[in-house]
Amino acid sequence: MFMGRVIKEKMLERYEAYLKSEEKSKSTIKKYLCDLRKLVDYAGGKEIDKELVLAYKDKLLTQDGYKVSSINSYLAAANSFFEYMGWLDLRVKSYHMQQETFCQENKYLSKEEYYRLVKTAKEMGKVRLAMILQTIC
Repeated sequence: MFMGRVIKEKMLERYEAYLKSEEKSKSTIKKYLCDLRKLVDYAGGKEIDKELVLAYKDKLLTQDGYKVSSINSYLAAANSFFEYMGWLDLRVKSYHMQQETFCQENKYLSKEEYYRLVKTAKEMGKVRLAMILQTIC
């Protein structure tokens, strides 16, 4: 069991100085510190352990309703701080975002739209375009 893993303001100040020395942008530093303070508030003065970080990660998704991309941003800030502090065992994995692999239904052309495209291409004398449309649609 590790002792003394309560995040104090002095630690955040030193971490801020570290981020500046790493030439992070002002907006990145501000975001990381804001995100870390959210974790500090969640911890409520308790020592930070893996269980607490995992519960925090879950709360952001299930109770607070944040998007996965936002949660991953919070976790990136926490993981960066944990690495800085040498608390490597506290790092958590980010959520994987499922990429949309198929078009949404409302993005498909109707039969009427398809015929209108081909007809318009032919009327404009763009025979090759009409053939390409017939091939891919």
